[in-house]
Amino acid sequence: MNIILNEDVETNLSIQLKAFAEYATDPTPSSALDESVEQINEELQNGTKILTAIVEGKPVATVRFLLKEHLLYFYRLSVLPAEQGKGYAKQLITKLEDFAKQQGLNEVQCNVRYNVPRNLYLYTSIDYQIIHEYDVIKPNGAAIKTVTMAKKI
Repeated sequence: MNIILNEDVETNLSIQLKAFAEYATDPTPSSALDESVEQINEELQNGTKILTAIVEGKPVATVRFLLKEHLLYFYRLSVLPAEQGKGYAKQLITKLEDFAKQQGLNEVQCNVRYNVPRNLYLYTSIDYQIIHEYDVIKPNGAAIKTVTMAKKI
């Protein structure tokens, strides 16, 4: 697998939409399903970066991230459904951690829906810890319990 830093917004969004499609019928669907190429392009103009995992010439996973004062914050970690369970997410996270170290940062963070056990398991299995819990209030008034997970590097 090859992991590249790029600005391929179309591929990023395509993988994200396929990865988050399972939440489309959730009573509180992920806002990841509502994002557009224009929104992501605006994020890139404001410092967001994209990593993409390539296997046999085909993009299979992607993540967006932002460098902050003392940490790297990542979000929208997405793996194509047919490619899930093959370790690509962990490899992307390892690359993010390496990138953060190269930038002199000492922490990596992400936010996770608390009601998705496999996501919590993924992060705890690689030494991320819950450091904050809060509710995200959706436009329909529904509250989604969310946690910030972090790892010191």
